Amino acid sequence: MRTPDITDLVNAEKKVAWTPPVGTDYSKNVWAPEIHNIDDNRYICVAADDGDNRNHRKFVLENTDQDPFEGEFKVKSCLKTDNQNNWAIDGSVFEYCDTLYFIWSGWQRPKENVETQNIYITIMSNPSPLKHERHHSLRVMALVF
Repeated sequence: MRTPDITDLVNAEKKVAWTPPVGTDYSKNVWAPEIHNIDDNRYICVAADDGDNRNHRKFVLENTDQDPFEGEFKVKSCLKTDNQNNWAIDGSVFEYCDTLYFIWSGWQRPKENVETQNIYITIMSNPSPLKHERHHSLRVMALVF
């Protein structure tokens, strides 16, 4: 939605940003989208899977149009790191000291039994794909602050 008055969402301009194609790794259980403006492109980070929760991953969609209501969002890639391609949800991008970071919730290994979720962080070379190893965020935050 887009509106000059955040308190008037009823009259806001609305547009469906993206509908996943049927039969893909990201066609089902789509949730937790976030839109970001990075290097004058629009990106949506979204969690999705193929219908099997064990395959839930973070994906990035890109729209190179200056106006996110124009152009089309297309899947750019699965957000996976060099050292892991496991279940991932609830990701977000932030910048700190001129460096982009991606943070998300995930499992350490592919889930076979009940496993504790962890919060992970990695440096982003660009919005997609991730080129660095993932780290438990508590270890990294201790180094950053």
